Amino acid sequence: MEILFLAAVTLAVLSPLIIVHELGHFLTAKLFRVTIKEFGVGFPPRLFSIWTGSTTVQVNEATSYTPTPGLETVRPGALIKVRAVLQEDGSYLAREIGQSRKRPVESDGEIVLEGKVRAVQGDRLSLAPMLYSVNAVPLGGFVRMAGEEDPSIPGSLASKPVWKRFLVMVAGSGMNILLAFLLFTFVATLPYQTLAGTVVIVEVASGSPAEGAGLRLGDEIAAVDGRPISRTSELGKLVRERLEKVITLTVTRQGTPLSVSLRPRSDPPVNQGPMGVVIGLKDPYAITERLPLWEAPLAGFQQSVLVLALVQQEMGRWVAGQAEPQVSGPIGIAQMTGEVAKFGILPLLQFAGLLSLNLGILNILPIPALDGGRVLFLVLEVLRGGRRISPKKEAMVHLVGFAVLLSLILLVSYFDILRLLSGQPLVPSG
Repeated sequence: MEILFLAAVTLAVLSPLIIVHELGHFLTAKLFRVTIKEFGVGFPPRLFSIWTGSTTVQVNEATSYTPTPGLETVRPGALIKVRAVLQEDGSYLAREIGQSRKRPVESDGEIVLEGKVRAVQGDRLSLAPMLYSVNAVPLGGFVRMAGEEDPSIPGSLASKPVWKRFLVMVAGSGMNILLAFLLFTFVATLPYQTLAGTVVIVEVASGSPAEGAGLRLGDEIAAVDGRPISRTSELGKLVRERLEKVITLTVTRQGTPLSVSLRPRSDPPVNQGPMGVVIGLKDPYAITERLPLWEAPLAGFQQSVLVLALVQQEMGRWVAGQAEPQVSGPIGIAQMTGEVAKFGILPLLQFAGLLSLNLGILNILPIPALDGGRVLFLVLEVLRGGRRISPKKEAMVHLVGFAVLLSLILLVSYFDILRLLSGQPLVPSG
């Protein structure tokens, strides 16, 4: 039962992130009139599919047919493959029509259309060439476009200018970052419980503005510049808004009210804050808070920037050899998702935002087979004065990259399983 719960929760969280990512590629490619052959959720084998769209294909006496000759053998509803060339009126002239599983071989200036026949009229047929599919392997998705590496194919991605190809490639990661912002913003609009009480100083750093102003251990801070506070977060927010400005704290010391002025620092020493105090709560109690709707987008943006900064900092530590990469495969992510789900929908939505940001960042890294790897080839094309790497060589690099990534996923999943069986945490602490 627990395995089914983990599987259901993981699919519910990851599937929308993947669909949104692929939707970014799909919509941008559509905008730039790239021929899209398939939008797939999951990886094959295919479970079910829907053919859409309408493309006119003309035949003539030179058109060949397999396995049986003649347009009269092509019936509405049949799945066919057409090797064709694009004509000036926007229709296609068929050179070969096949009803077998064998895929026709493209040559320069040709495109292979696959789809379901909608109608046959005289020497023309109407074809539904766009496939929406749901596939058996759920953790993934793809947008299959015509000629992703071959500019000779009409309507291909590779035939578009560099800036259009760049936008198509980065749109997936952009959508993931946008989704994370929207999730963080939505969570910020919901009511949440927090602790309030009397804000009290539990430590004063030597040489800090707080020490210079005479603040002491045990002082209770009631207000900042006349604004009452009852939470540590309120004090932190008000102080950060007034860095390098003189502020007045209303303090109670052993029952005696005091007024203390100081200037919070914008560049405090490591492990110190602007004032140089450690604060806590005295006599805490729970309250329900809710951000005003107009403040939620800013909170969502700040959360997104914070996570991006933390990821950048951690990657920098990896490169500098100051920390070992902490990675998890699909099994580890499923385990963590299940653990977060036990705490409720809000933590799960925040975790989904975190995963969406990480998915966006991962895909834009310059690794073959990922979006960033394709962007790298665009950069090389620009540096070479517009001369492209051979489509066959680029396709081979991405194929090798995909094989390496798949091997790494299997390896990480193997160690995730070992850690689960041994009772160790999937993400080591410290």
